[in-house]
Amino acid sequence: MCGVSLMKDGLNKRPVFAVLADYLDLEFNNKALNGITDFVKEKGINVICLVGGNLESPYSWERNRNILFRLPDDKTVDGIIVLSSLIGQYVSPEEFGKFCRGFHGLPVVTVSEWIEGLPAVLIDNESGMNELLTHLIDHHRISRFAIIRGPKGIPDAEERFQTCIMSLRKHNIPVNTDAIIEAPFGITSGIWAVEQLLDRNKAEFEAIIAPNDHTALGAMKALQMRGIRIPEDVAVVGFDDISESRFSFPALTTISQPIYDLGKASAGILYDIIRGADSSVPIRTLPTQLVVRESCGCHLHDCTTEEAPIADPVDVREPFDVVFSRNREMIQADLINTLLELNPVRKAPFFRNIDLILNSFSLAVKERKSENFLRVWEEISRQLLEEGYTPFIFASLLTRLRKHMLKCITDYRNLLFAEDVFFQAISKTSYQSTETQITDYVVQHSMVTRLNAFFGTLGMARDIEQQVHIMQMGIPPLNFKSFFLVLYDQQEDAGPEKEILSGRIVLGCQDDKCIISMKESKNLPFNDIFPKGILPHCGEFIFVVEALFLGNDQIGFFVIGLKNFSHSFSEDIRTQLSTVLRNTILLDRIKTLTNNLHRLAEGKNNDMAKINQSLRREVKKMQDILTGNESTISPDAGEDIRIQKALHYIEANYNNDISLDELAENVFMNPVYFSNFFKAKTGTGFLEYLTSLRVEKALKLLSNPQLTVKEIAAMVGYKDANYFGKIVKKYTNLLPTEYRQKVLTGRETRDLTKECQ
Repeated sequence: MCGVSLMKDGLNKRPVFAVLADYLDLEFNNKALNGITDFVKEKGINVICLVGGNLESPYSWERNRNILFRLPDDKTVDGIIVLSSLIGQYVSPEEFGKFCRGFHGLPVVTVSEWIEGLPAVLIDNESGMNELLTHLIDHHRISRFAIIRGPKGIPDAEERFQTCIMSLRKHNIPVNTDAIIEAPFGITSGIWAVEQLLDRNKAEFEAIIAPNDHTALGAMKALQMRGIRIPEDVAVVGFDDISESRFSFPALTTISQPIYDLGKASAGILYDIIRGADSSVPIRTLPTQLVVRESCGCHLHDCTTEEAPIADPVDVREPFDVVFSRNREMIQADLINTLLELNPVRKAPFFRNIDLILNSFSLAVKERKSENFLRVWEEISRQLLEEGYTPFIFASLLTRLRKHMLKCITDYRNLLFAEDVFFQAISKTSYQSTETQITDYVVQHSMVTRLNAFFGTLGMARDIEQQVHIMQMGIPPLNFKSFFLVLYDQQEDAGPEKEILSGRIVLGCQDDKCIISMKESKNLPFNDIFPKGILPHCGEFIFVVEALFLGNDQIGFFVIGLKNFSHSFSEDIRTQLSTVLRNTILLDRIKTLTNNLHRLAEGKNNDMAKINQSLRREVKKMQDILTGNESTISPDAGEDIRIQKALHYIEANYNNDISLDELAENVFMNPVYFSNFFKAKTGTGFLEYLTSLRVEKALKLLSNPQLTVKEIAAMVGYKDANYFGKIVKKYTNLLPTEYRQKVLTGRETRDLTKECQ
């Protein structure tokens, strides 16, 4: 394994996991990556995330990313996590399985897709979709469904669709095929699917079941644009529980899958495998959970658990602390369950904070002093907001806490005091949420502004060397932990299918210092660039690798060292850096082409000068003849020289476009006069003579089986192979392929001169 080999070489003592992802701007990938990084930080493992797009995508801007999937091997990493089944949405399951097994015997763990013989972490799609359908049927009495099935190449989407069908049949609800639409994942796909259901299929339905939240949000938008109310006219449900679904209008009822836990579990399985803890092939299936919101017809309070009663009846004569103490364990357990429903991440510090919240609130009620509780609440909520918890969770927690606490308070004045404390806590949370959002916006806006200014300066550089120098000065202030830039040697029209043989690291920055410069860079084989050129410089790292390309030109890749995967800006950097480098490469090619054209023009000028000198000599010779003995004068001597010069020019340029005007100008004659002159001297017109010569050359080339008919047509001056075939048949009564077959089989051929007459 790579980890062993690296330790043997003394390059790196930490194991390395490669994570293969299609894109980083997807919430699924970000949450799963955060789960992976939380695990590896605890275990002392490094991570390389290769953002390689979709395999064999029909779009070059996706397919060109695939080159990064060639980087991981046993010299680079100890194991691989294939993060999303979306990577293989354009290939068959067999091809995707072959891809996952093709990493030189390295252990591979897949997420959200099972490959025979490989360990995997999966989602219980079946139970989740069954729970969603049962809720719609039993709770809302819905019996007419429209189903948007996801792409057939995605196992999760297919399993969800098949579960829908089986669940409907189990409830004796007929399946309307006109109300089933296949569409890719995405908001635009959801809009398109609704248009097809309503306009083309004329389907009637009470609810739309989407394969994921993005598609559901698109469907909601399409319905609302038509004036169809949600959920009054049509209910809409999704699957995933992404952040947008909580803040849509109405909020989306969906199935929450523990994406963070998917990532963490996949890293745990891979860690156990490389340690040799288990020889079996582990398959873990994580549970899902129904999240009820307004889009199905429920109300906001349905998002939390059902009301939990106080354990014992409250005696109005009992003081608050006695009632609270008796019910404390039940209240604490209920609040934890509420958090588990709202947030599947399940971080232990959050649960410990509940105990602190209960203690500070009970003390505030007894002393009627709110300062301590509000300070505790503010500190806890600020800390958890920074860790990515949403204000929705805090509001739900406060609502739940209020329901319990108000039942424990028997004194009217304490009741009014508690209500005021809760109002202040909610106000503080709202303020903190707004403050956090503004801070995040300012940080992101500042980073975008700095990146734009940096790439603006970079775009003004004259060549690659100057650009690398600017990056050397400008990258450290951007506060990346590390940054490496690799440029391939084969850049022109490399494409994803063509092999990149080698490249070099032209820049390396780490901890605000330049550790590799362009002058120090050396060419390395493609698969050696990563371990030999980059890993030896790093101890602990989390790397993101993005491909640099534009069109079919593969330029290279860059590596960013991060603390976490939020706000990485790697895609923005990839787009701008690709454009800047590609423009410079094109400029270098234009300069080279211009120099070559100058040299070619100089050569042509020299050739023309020689021809002119030869013509002058011939004219001088004719003048000498005319001024000499009249018996030696030939009336056609000057014309013979001109026709020979014309025929020589045709012979030299028959495979190019030659016009009559061009030829007449070459022999210093009027084009109209030259046309008659040429026919009088050769017995045929200019075009007929040129065509005859081209056919003569082509028939000789057809005897070479290594050349295609299209290539031969181009070689003798015909861009259109079909037109070339008609010309050959006119002269030989045979198509080019027939003529070639006749020659190659040794059949008798006609005399070449007769064929061309």
